Amino acid sequence: MRHRLIGALLIVHAMCARADERFHSPSHRPPQVFDAKGHVVGELASFGGVSGVRVVAGNAVTIVQIARSSDASGDQSATGFAWATSSSAEFTSTDCSGDPIVVPSGGPRPSIAIRQGNDVTVYIAGEGPTQNFTARSALVVAPPGCAANQIPVTVAGFPAGAKIPISRLHPEALRIGF
Repeated sequence: MRHRLIGALLIVHAMCARADERFHSPSHRPPQVFDAKGHVVGELASFGGVSGVRVVAGNAVTIVQIARSSDASGDQSATGFAWATSSSAEFTSTDCSGDPIVVPSGGPRPSIAIRQGNDVTVYIAGEGPTQNFTARSALVVAPPGCAANQIPVTVAGFPAGAKIPISRLHPEALRIGF
């Protein structure tokens, strides 16, 4: 009886070790996001309800969202992705100049991605608690352009602590692979 019990324990141990191996072996790799040049951008990640690619700037880690790319008629690609950008961004200036206000969002460090033409820039929140800013203008996607706020609005957010010209460093089209 004792030999059977020891044999059963050895079998269970071997099965558990084998099942755990796939997560700790070099062959298990998380999905990666690649840019148009074939360079790795980073790991596909999700945090606090935000999914995208994990990007590090200094000691700040953020998730930059990606979305399926589509053509002019709106047909989506099965394999192509693009940087997902905010539909609007608030500024303290009256002409959308300077850095935007980074509003609280999911992810380890809040960030906002803004597209101007083919250029996408990611603004990452600086350290510290939220602050109240007076938003005097907003950059909107539709119709595209800057709109001055007739009445300034108070917005809780963060000053930009870092900015990354993400589309220059990692041009679109993006793809996910291993």
